[in-house]
Amino acid sequence: MTNDTDIARTFDIRVKEWAGYTPDGSDALYSQSAIVTSRPVITVPAGQTAVMRLFVMRAGMKYIMDDYRVLVTDITPDMVSDGKSQVMSKTNLVLPMFVFNKDMAIFHAKLTLADGKLCNSGTMFARVKGWKTQSGQNVDRLHYLFPGETGNCMNVPGVTSVADVRYDDETQ
Repeated sequence: MTNDTDIARTFDIRVKEWAGYTPDGSDALYSQSAIVTSRPVITVPAGQTAVMRLFVMRAGMKYIMDDYRVLVTDITPDMVSDGKSQVMSKTNLVLPMFVFNKDMAIFHAKLTLADGKLCNSGTMFARVKGWKTQSGQNVDRLHYLFPGETGNCMNVPGVTSVADVRYDDETQ
C-alpha cells in the first residue's frame, strides 16, 4: 500500500467470504477464517509504502474457486487544527479475491432452469452474458452465478430452456 499524502494513514484490513448478491443487490459478505492478513491494522507513514500479505490457512476447498472480498477501510482520525475539523478524503476499497483450488479434477457450471429462475449446481462459476426470450427478444446482461448455491439464482423472464442462455465457465 502506498500513501502519497503528507500525513500518516491508518487502514483496517478485513477479508470476508463473498457469496454473491443479496436480493437487494448488495454484496453477501460473511465472516471466515480461511484467509488471514499479516497486518489487520496498518499505518503507512506519509510518502511511504507498506506491505500487507494475505495467507490461505486451509486446504481442500469445496469448489474450483472460493470467493472473497478484501475490505480496506481508512480509519485515520480526522485532523483537528485550532479546534476546527479539517475535511479529509478517506479511502475505502472493496477488492475481489479469488482462491483457486488446483486439486479438483473436473470443473464446470451446470445450469438449471425452473419457474423463470436460472441456478448453477456445478463446481465452477458461470458467467451469464444474456439470453433469448420465448418471444425472440435478445437480452444482454452480465451476471455471475456461483457454484452449488441454490439461493444464488437469477431471474430470466421469458426463458424456457437453458439452451437459450449465453454463458461460459472458463472451460468452454
